[in-house]
Amino acid sequence: MPYARRELRTLRGIVVSFLALAAYFIVDAVRALTGTGEAERSIPGIVIAALALAVMPFLVRRPAPRRPRAGLRLRGHPLQADLLRT
Repeated sequence: MPYARRELRTLRGIVVSFLALAAYFIVDAVRALTGTGEAERSIPGIVIAALALAVMPFLVRRPAPRRPRAGLRLRGHPLQADLLRT
């Protein structure tokens, strides 16, 4: 299978997963607004959010010298665009 075909198939999978996630959020928001759904406290969710808040600033500041080379080697247009942005 040529590389462009695989990339297109992967992008379609990502689009489908984002659409499914958006549909879930819409249904959940409607349930919350109508009063049929209620938010629950999640200890693992709170811990993950706290860890992300503590770790992410260090990851952002850290240079990633291998990323541009990996993007060129993989020849992925979305990956190269992301590398140019960050």
